[in-house]
Amino acid sequence: MTAAEQALTSFFIRVSRRDELELSPLRDEPAFSVTRNAWDFTLPALHLYLKHRYMVFRPLDYRQFRRLLFSCPINKSVAAEFAEIIVADNTGNTDRSVYTMLWKNPDSLEPVDGSGY
Repeated sequence: MTAAEQALTSFFIRVSRRDELELSPLRDEPAFSVTRNAWDFTLPALHLYLKHRYMVFRPLDYRQFRRLLFSCPINKSVAAEFAEIIVADNTGNTDRSVYTMLWKNPDSLEPVDGSGY
């Protein structure tokens, strides 16, 4: 697994665990929506966010990022944390569709720091 694959998978696992170090900046990002049940994002917005936040993604252009994203076993990794990523709004265009990470049992899960929402 490359450093970028590992970093991307780790990022999604931390979000699926509701790690406040990841969720807090996601909540502050206007391109995303984070609720008690889900996190909504588009691929272009995620690419820009990760490029600004993590050095490992900075060399990747959007096409490389998208290839990386689709080659990683992200849904398999987050399933262990009772989460799943779905296409919430399929526009027929991967770059314009809205994706959602769903926390499958939001009432029984607390964020990593226990702060609640």
